[in-house]
Amino acid sequence: MIDPLIDELVGDLRPIKPMQNWFAWALAALGFAAISAFVILYYGLREDFGLAMSSGTIIWKNGGLMLAALAAAIATIALSRPHTAPPRIFIIAILAILLGVIGWRLLDLAGQSSLFYEVTHVNFGGAGICIPVIIGGGILVFGTIWLLWLNKSASQNPRELGAAAGLLSGLLAASAYAFHCNMDNIFYFIFVYWLPIIGFGIFGYLMGAKLKW
Repeated sequence: MIDPLIDELVGDLRPIKPMQNWFAWALAALGFAAISAFVILYYGLREDFGLAMSSGTIIWKNGGLMLAALAAAIATIALSRPHTAPPRIFIIAILAILLGVIGWRLLDLAGQSSLFYEVTHVNFGGAGICIPVIIGGGILVFGTIWLLWLNKSASQNPRELGAAAGLLSGLLAASAYAFHCNMDNIFYFIFVYWLPIIGFGIFGYLMGAKLKW
């Protein structure tokens, strides 16, 4: 015989579909595709795309951002479920990619010019477009991930989850805009690309406190 009290307590419960990893990957891919389409259709590919490809700029700039986005996506998915330790290996991977690219470009630049001169004479002419696209695109991606993925998560590390999703959002937007941007100075890359990305990580960390399960 079923206990009436238990029957009353569970009467309103409804089964919840488990979160599927492919859906998170699809959200990230669609967000990147949407921002990329906007950038290419509205601003166009960088005029020297072929030269940038042959010189390796696309590899270190676009590729570095995409690899970091991949690590952030894996961290976001892993942190979305209970009983999962924060995947610090992926945080380390993001930092390693960032520091590796910056270190390599600084060494290359140091052989051609004074680093002090370069950092004090950065051409920020494209920042007026780059930063708004990264921020606007990142907000679009983060909002979508928040509504369709993070709200359904059951993380024991909600702040870390929010930070990973924030980094992912900024990285996807930056990766998309990099197909148009021909400002390849490493200091421009740090100030105009990575400062907004890190800002998204901080924003996501703060928003993570709102995640409940």
